Amino acid sequence: MQLTNDQYKAVARLESQNTQDWRTFKDILRSARESTRDEIETLVDLPSIHRAQGRSLVLADLIDSIEDSREVAMKMQERDR
Repeated sequence: MQLTNDQYKAVARLESQNTQDWRTFKDILRSARESTRDEIETLVDLPSIHRAQGRSLVLADLIDSIEDSREVAMKMQERDR
């Protein structure tokens, strides 16, 4: 999942505010990813496994994008100067 420049900047602004709501939101995403990983281990049919793997990948991509947002936004600012 690739965020646009504006999306990276928006996420970086939220990240820099570091509010309790933002931290809770990130915790929810991490918890959902862990829950999906655990679910994959118990599933037996391939379609369900593939759906759960897809959810896990999307959540991982979103979490990675959030964690990378500040660095990416700073690089974009330096490039735009």
